[in-house]
This record gives sequence, structure tokens and C-alpha cells, in this order.
Amino acid sequence: MTSLAFICGVLPLAISTGAGAQSRIAIGTAVIGGMTTGTLLAIFFVPLLFVGVRRLAGGYPPAAADGRRRTHLPT
Repeated sequence: MTSLAFICGVLPLAISTGAGAQSRIAIGTAVIGGMTTGTLLAIFFVPLLFVGVRRLAGGYPPAAADGRRRTHLPT
């Protein structure tokens, strides 16, 4: 939510007009792109990486072949 508010706050830079607008548009576009990319990485990539590392380390049991869910966690 914070990154969405930040992106909305920088949006006037990306759509600015007038004197010096070309540099403001470039900065606004770069900031919006960076925040969007960083947010998407933090939401999707980091948890997937965490689960993958835990599975490689043996922290999670492998999925059952018949599709049933396991109800216990290893100790």
C-alpha cells in the first residue's frame, strides 16, 4: 500500500508539462518503473525464493503424489 501511494505521488512528475518537463518526465518514469519493479519483486519473487530454499534445505516435506495436503509441519 505504501508503494502504491508513493507511485501515485510521483505520477505528476511523469505527466508534467511546461518548462523543464522533459527532465521531470524522465525522472518520474524512472522512479515509477523502479518502484513498480521493486514492489513486484518483493511481493512475488522473494516468497517464492524463500519456499524454494526451504524445500532444498529439507524444511518442507515434498508434496504427496496423490495430491493430498499434509497437515503437519516437520519439527
